Amino acid sequence: MNLSAALDAYFIAKDLTPTSRRWYDQKLRSFLDWCHKNGVGDISELQAAHVRKFMADFRASNPHVSSHTLHGYMRVIKCWLNWCVGDDLVSEKVTRRLEMPKRDIKVIRTFTPQHIAKLFAAASVRDDRYPWFVERDKAILALLLDTGIRANELCDLTLDRVHLTGDDAYILVNGKGRKQREVGLGRASRQQLHRYIHRFRPHARNEQHVFLTRADKPLQPEGLDRMLYKLRDRAHIEGVRVSAHTFRHTFAFNYLANGGDVYKLSRLLGHTSVVVTEGYLRAFTSREARNGGFSVLDRLQDRAG
Repeated sequence: MNLSAALDAYFIAKDLTPTSRRWYDQKLRSFLDWCHKNGVGDISELQAAHVRKFMADFRASNPHVSSHTLHGYMRVIKCWLNWCVGDDLVSEKVTRRLEMPKRDIKVIRTFTPQHIAKLFAAASVRDDRYPWFVERDKAILALLLDTGIRANELCDLTLDRVHLTGDDAYILVNGKGRKQREVGLGRASRQQLHRYIHRFRPHARNEQHVFLTRADKPLQPEGLDRMLYKLRDRAHIEGVRVSAHTFRHTFAFNYLANGGDVYKLSRLLGHTSVVVTEGYLRAFTSREARNGGFSVLDRLQDRAG
């Protein structure tokens, strides 16, 4: 079976969400393009050495690529090859000989209260052509900060999954792996979301997505990125990445800093394992250690004095 047919068979067999499908497709198509250029056309010809050479070439042609991106490419390729092993298309020796590249362990900077204030102030600047953008953008900031949901989850949110009452307020999120979860809203975020939906959101016919573009179409993750970059530049924020993922880390950090339980946080973030959530602990534990520590030199000099 040629490589393209094997890839098509994989996508037919796997029930991937559209977002996951795009993520897998981009990486696997890149690998298949490399294989075709290097004379590998049939799945039976594929060896572990080919995968390792592709990874080396990819790293060489993208010198600034992160270790997390490299890890993602290898993980996707191995998932596909493991499926091929199960379908008797590839020998199990191929995947057994592949090692996952190591990922750098970094502490992701989170937003400070000053950053948040600047972002909300930037969002409050009126656009005369689209005045409702002010309320939309503030609702987006409030929701990202108060729930820690992913960019795709925010853009996918529909009106029927927003529940705002005097007694309770929460959103029903379609998470990874087609798993839904309820995430509660605080006072400020529920007020801003209610204000946007009921007073300023355009009444687009047959469009149920909460967050819309100027063309009354659903906001996409790429559009969300552009909106956040615009606010970043307007607020003159430097030294911290302004992205939905940084809001996610900021939510997790502050949840833990205020006494939240890591297992409950794991459910709120939609993680399949608390091990994944523990990665969000790095910013919290690093800062707590720094703030709770002391200077060894200062202590020694105080004693000597």
